[in-house]
Amino acid sequence: MELTQKLNDFAQKYAETLATKDTMQHSTHKEREKIYGDWTGENLYYCWSSESNFPINGAKAVDSWYDEINDYDFKKGKSKNGGVVGHFTQLVWKDSTQLGIGVAKSSKNSIYVVANYHPGGNFNSNEINNVFPASSETYKEPEKKEPESKLPEKKEPETKAAETNQQNNETSKKIMIMVEKK
Repeated sequence: MELTQKLNDFAQKYAETLATKDTMQHSTHKEREKIYGDWTGENLYYCWSSESNFPINGAKAVDSWYDEINDYDFKKGKSKNGGVVGHFTQLVWKDSTQLGIGVAKSSKNSIYVVANYHPGGNFNSNEINNVFPASSETYKEPEKKEPESKLPEKKEPETKAAETNQQNNETSKKIMIMVEKK
């Protein structure tokens, strides 16, 4: 997944809007369609502290979205129990290739994190083809080799799901780093 300035700018502007209004609400589909002319996904995160210098750790936002995995049924491609899973599925959506992050703090110490994804996920009931489990059946760790005079070659993932899981881990790291930088 590639971090793009266009999505960063949109996400940052929207995070600032949320902080100004001090309210948690998704941007409209119409607003997000203006970025690329089609569906762009969005995850939001909010936290508050009485401390004015409260730092936001990017892992908190990503973990809150990723924790929805506990309610996700990979075989059916939907929630196991009617719980919210859309933040998780967007976070790991295979066909989303671009990312933008915005972070802003309100005058009342509320912190808002906005992540925008393009193309957006969670549409056309296509979760089965875009959200994969990380399991020993689909992913095998590369063999560890003793380093030679040059770096060892990267071993390719053995399945599409493994490749997607590696990309998802990279995406999560990028989100955490971007949130911490802002």
